[in-house]
Amino acid sequence: MNPRVAVVTGGTKGLGAAIGERLIRDGFCVAVVHRDPKAQGARTHAAGSERGDDPGRCENGCLEHLHGDVTEERDVKRIVQEATGLGEVHAWINAVGDFEDQPIGRATVDVWERMLRSNLMSAMLCCREIIPVMRRHGGAIVNLAVARAGIARSAPHALPYVIAKEGVVALTLTLAKTEGANNIRVNVVNPGFIAGGEHSPAEAAAKIPLARLGTAEDVANAVSFLVSDEASYITGAVLAVDGGVFL
Repeated sequence: MNPRVAVVTGGTKGLGAAIGERLIRDGFCVAVVHRDPKAQGARTHAAGSERGDDPGRCENGCLEHLHGDVTEERDVKRIVQEATGLGEVHAWINAVGDFEDQPIGRATVDVWERMLRSNLMSAMLCCREIIPVMRRHGGAIVNLAVARAGIARSAPHALPYVIAKEGVVALTLTLAKTEGANNIRVNVVNPGFIAGGEHSPAEAAAKIPLARLGTAEDVANAVSFLVSDEASYITGAVLAVDGGVFL
């Protein structure tokens, strides 16, 4: 029996690492994707066992590292090939996304290109390449955006980033509609203020109805549900994991 594989881009730190750890506990063979070969010793490494003696297969609950830049088309094609060599890819989580805090007047073309490539182009390339694979057996894709993505709003200090995340929601909804008949579900998770995040000050908790910052595990739990069989009738959802901060 082929193992159920879950791929997590950006899976060696932050939210990606927490998601990888949770999916390993759920019994997936988790392949984390990252650019730095040295990242193999990162946090997710300790979450599950490495592959066994067979270098081409992965047992349930194990961890594999795939190296490459998901903003580059050639790398994404190779990563998908390597992931499918581990077993049937049933879940793909796009957790890569750089953040840049720049006033609109100082956001250079380089900043715009980097935000769009990191947050939106990466998700598009990964979805485009993995969907033909998932059409053989079905699957679930979860894209990570940001709190309130999908609701047009002003963003004087992070406009390129916010626009990229708005695009992630549009991508998610479009694929949910076009791929539903192929038993592929596509959803998006919008994290709010997460403890340990660079832009999640402790004082933000005072504005949150649940009176605390979120945790990476809160986000991982939401992703775990969305890729599970319990969410088999959920697609095109935009799930806020933000403690109600914008209510």
